[in-house]
Amino acid sequence: MGTSSVVSETGSVCIYCRQHSADTKGQEHVYPEALGKHDLKLPLGAVCDACNAYFSDLDSALIAHNHIWPVIQLLGLPGKQGKPRRKLGSMHRSPDSGIISLQANQRQITKIQFDSKGVHVEVKDPPEFNDLKFRRALHRLAFNVVAYEKSPAHVLQECFDPVRKYIRSPRRGEAWPYAQVIVKRTTKRSELENRLLFSMMPDAPGMYVRLSIFVDDFYVDLLATGKLHEWARANLPDGTGLL
Repeated sequence: MGTSSVVSETGSVCIYCRQHSADTKGQEHVYPEALGKHDLKLPLGAVCDACNAYFSDLDSALIAHNHIWPVIQLLGLPGKQGKPRRKLGSMHRSPDSGIISLQANQRQITKIQFDSKGVHVEVKDPPEFNDLKFRRALHRLAFNVVAYEKSPAHVLQECFDPVRKYIRSPRRGEAWPYAQVIVKRTTKRSELENRLLFSMMPDAPGMYVRLSIFVDDFYVDLLATGKLHEWARANLPDGTGLL
């Protein structure tokens, strides 16, 4: 989709700040390259350069989750620079050998288990993890997914104004809910999958988006109906985290 189509669809308006964006230089990736290199982008002008730069903090918060950064490191997924990260959380990767070392203190490790399949280590979120920013990062990712699947013009509708404001200019301490399901995958997942659940579940009270990130499915409601957790209890597996 070229620049001319963006002008016709959005009038060169950023989907986040609603400011003029015809002079935008960079394209917004649908999901952060910090999760792995990919070519899925929103049309040029859909997100202005100022908002794109602002969201770098949310990208960092997303990958600091303790079910995300370990997978990135163990699989050696490349970041923006096209190379595996030397350090994420408490895991260091040698750029030469690829050997990973876990450098964590006792407080950061919650569980170490030895069995026939090897050593299983569970670690806490690193000190830099920010829960409030992580929640906004999930909603931003879901918002980008809808803009990609539907169109930038679609998410400029007034019904998206609350989530737009939450992602870009939240109130102090504002925390929208999400649901988290740990999924037993049968194959390694080196890429992010995204899927719009609202189109599949017409009985859902809001616009629910499932974000499948490695070993977890995260659910958010972009319309903030306040019924996400109630819906999750009735429709998602036992043990679903309601956060």
